Amino acid sequence: MKRFVVCWVLSILLLPLFGCAPEEKQAAVSATVLEAFAVQEEKAVEQLGLSNAMVDGSNHIYQGSSSWCGIEMDTEFVFKKEKPYVFTAEKVYDDSEKTRVLAQECVALFKEQLGAPNACEFFNRETNNGISYGTYIEEGKEEEIEGEGFNTIFSDDPVIGYPLAFRFFFPSEDESMQKVFVECSFVRMKENPEQVTFTFQILPDITNPDYFE
Repeated sequence: MKRFVVCWVLSILLLPLFGCAPEEKQAAVSATVLEAFAVQEEKAVEQLGLSNAMVDGSNHIYQGSSSWCGIEMDTEFVFKKEKPYVFTAEKVYDDSEKTRVLAQECVALFKEQLGAPNACEFFNRETNNGISYGTYIEEGKEEEIEGEGFNTIFSDDPVIGYPLAFRFFFPSEDESMQKVFVECSFVRMKENPEQVTFTFQILPDITNPDYFE
């Protein structure tokens, strides 16, 4: 019995050394980044460890790094009138099946953390225009529409220059944050159509005049 207990304890201790321990679940957006978007610039900059802002008109722009979907990404933090305006992270991947899987995994992480997206937008070749499904979850067409969207980016005949974008509500009970959104998008740029750019953002609805009051 003692020998069994000793072996069991050793196996638990050795698991991390051999890479067998279960991986820690990653968040789509780090808590630090979410918290920073809900406070004034001075406090947000301190929380994010930022410095040396570039001033562009009424915008203060900081360059930093943060974790998105478990990926450490260069991130730009823009503040306007001492309030967070838009946080943007980008990373470029070569086109491959692994990249498509990674994109789908990222969307799954956003859903797990933020709930169902309130919009899914991509280019519709039939109408030669962008199409946004704002109620596709309620219509029960989630898999169908998302599959169609992913095929516009990941296929033998991909759309160039128009992103597949998922939009989520910012997680806050504060009424002033009701028109702030978190977006994840995937696009093939005209300059490099053989690669896919992942873009993750937090931004307010700029048509909302009350946000900067």
